[in-house]
Amino acid sequence: MKYSIFFDESGDQEIKVFAGFVAANDQWEKFELEWHEVLRRFSSPPLHMRTFAHSLDEFSERKGDEPRRSALLKALLGVIRIRTRTFFASAVRAGDFEEVATRYPELRKNHTPFTIAGNSCILKAARWANRYQIPRSDVALVFEDGAGEKKMFVRHAKQHLGFHPSFAKKEKFAAFQAADLLAFEYLLSNRAIMAA
Repeated sequence: MKYSIFFDESGDQEIKVFAGFVAANDQWEKFELEWHEVLRRFSSPPLHMRTFAHSLDEFSERKGDEPRRSALLKALLGVIRIRTRTFFASAVRAGDFEEVATRYPELRKNHTPFTIAGNSCILKAARWANRYQIPRSDVALVFEDGAGEKKMFVRHAKQHLGFHPSFAKKEKFAAFQAADLLAFEYLLSNRAIMAA
């Protein structure tokens, strides 16, 4: 494998989001070192946007310290900008899925908002690989292992998209923290669109 794409999910009852970044594997090695260096420099625990955004749990001591919080995010975004090639993100509204599934009940047999969002990201990754003439065998798709409905998701990815996703624990790769940041922000932007 020459490239890896790390995906994380975010969402609520209304929207399911998948998002992730792609980079060459040598860039991911540098990314890991630099990301951890930023966390050390700011005396920060690993980034989890659900708790960071609201200054909860491990981030509670930073509540109200916007300059420090902003500086941390800016430094982490710098690592993402330098070390990754591009990103992929997809969102599926549960209401839209239900509307279509009501008309086409067969849809529920093989799909959920989760599988559609995840496989939409894989399809975007496939288009990226095709555009740059990168064989799919050179691209590893790694999803955070907390994702639900994996069996259906993996089966569809293998049968229809030609990829064999793998799963890893969030703690194993800092790249999942970057994907978590992207997924969280993508969720917020989709919520804002729905509210408009």
